[in-house]
Amino acid sequence: MPRVPTAAVSSQVLNDLFEECEIWAKIKDGRLTSTFHSGIRSHNWPDATSFIVKHSLPDGKHVVTTHCVKDDHGTVFHWDAKDILLDGIRLWRAESR
Repeated sequence: MPRVPTAAVSSQVLNDLFEECEIWAKIKDGRLTSTFHSGIRSHNWPDATSFIVKHSLPDGKHVVTTHCVKDDHGTVFHWDAKDILLDGIRLWRAESR
């Protein structure tokens, strides 16, 4: 499967897209299925793990990726946007937070 074209955007643009497309609401209410990947211990929060999270439509199509830090009891300390797929182009956050 060929790679999708990519374009770097600012954190502000990516956050605006997440808000406009109601991504956070769709993650919270289950319209997007979340799969946690790449868990490593967090450097900033003791007893917490940093995850890359892929979010997909009910048909399995991956549409957005986020970063999540949560503790061993499931409390989420931090969420931020990593990328979004729009019209066949992957827009990803160019700078780190």
